[in-house]
Amino acid sequence: MKKIIATLLSLSALACQASPQIISIPFTNWNSKPEQLDIRVSKPTDSSTPDKKPAVVILHHGGGWDAQTTQQYATLLNANGYITAEPVLFKARMAPSHLQVPKVFATLRHLANMPDVDPSRVAVMGMSAGAFQSIYAVSEWAMASIPQ
Repeated sequence: MKKIIATLLSLSALACQASPQIISIPFTNWNSKPEQLDIRVSKPTDSSTPDKKPAVVILHHGGGWDAQTTQQYATLLNANGYITAEPVLFKARMAPSHLQVPKVFATLRHLANMPDVDPSRVAVMGMSAGAFQSIYAVSEWAMASIPQ
């Protein structure tokens, strides 16, 4: 019975998510060089309210984007009315570092500038190495180091 309920909840969450889109946005790396960043953006399917929605940047762990661990969180957040963005910080396992922070800021800026996002309600979360990126991104050091 528990498995049936869990399956039904998962299916209802999937029904609340519009088709995710992979987009590419420009950003400037630590060396002031322009690069492109791929981001998977997902939105709730319920667009009946014209109100701007809250948004969350979801950062993957040190296993990399290819592990596809952020999608489950995006699905759950979309089912609860959030727009989500999952940046591709790196594809496969690597040593996490502060070098990903410009990508996090670029993703936050992109979400805040989307017409259907409330820019005062944009958050960042991450798993494991992504959690470190979240902490770096809200630090005074990052705020002073990354151009807004």
